[in-house]
Amino acid sequence: MNSPAVVYFTLPKDHTQWSIYDLGGFGMSLMLAATDLGVDSIPAYELVKYPYILRDNLPIPEDEDIIMGIALGYESDEHINTYESPRLDLDEILKIN
Repeated sequence: MNSPAVVYFTLPKDHTQWSIYDLGGFGMSLMLAATDLGVDSIPAYELVKYPYILRDNLPIPEDEDIIMGIALGYESDEHINTYESPRLDLDEILKIN
């Protein structure tokens, strides 16, 4: 990633499962707000894959779990990855009764 900014989301180690749900909603709200301001964003596992490196470089207390990272920046015309994953049609994965 070559993003100029990353936002990290943490929760206390004794967080509830509902806190994960709330944090996901907050993350999505941040991404929507960024888009509204013309800033692109992407949540990525790679941003939190090595929590010990983050803790060595950021003031994240040991009693906090590092849950999610969201990169913020501007889309580039240069793409490092041209792979496009196959997608199912919406009616194959969504059923409304």
